[in-house]
Amino acid sequence: MSHKDEINKRRRELRGRYKEVARRRHLRKQFGISLEDYNELLQLQAGCCAICKEPAKQTLAVDHNHETGKIRGLLCYRCNYGLGWFSEDPCRIGLAATYLISNEDQIEDLLEKLNANRANSVTISR
Repeated sequence: MSHKDEINKRRRELRGRYKEVARRRHLRKQFGISLEDYNELLQLQAGCCAICKEPAKQTLAVDHNHETGKIRGLLCYRCNYGLGWFSEDPCRIGLAATYLISNEDQIEDLLEKLNANRANSVTISR
C-alpha cells in the first residue's frame, strides 16, 4: 500500500468517527438523549416513521414538542416537514384530514364542471 493510500484510508476512518461524534453531540445538545437512546427508540418503532410507518430510507428526525422539549418519536423527512407546515397544530392537521376525506367526490364534480365550461380550452385533470 502506498503512502497516499494509507493517508486516504486514515482520513476515511477519521471522517467516519467524526460523523458519529457529531451525531452524538447533536442528539445530546438538542434533545438530551444519547445515540443509544435514539437507537432504542428506532428499534421500538421497528425502524419505521412513527406517522406513516414507512421503513427508514435515511436517518429519522427526532420529533419533539418545541414548547416542552418532550420527544414524541422519530419521523421521516416528509412527515416531519408536514407537521412543521401545519405548525404542529392537531386541529389544523385534523381539519386537513377531514378535508381530504370529505371532498374527494366534490373535487371530481368540480373538475367535471370546469372541464364542461372550458370545452374549447385545455382539459383539467388530476
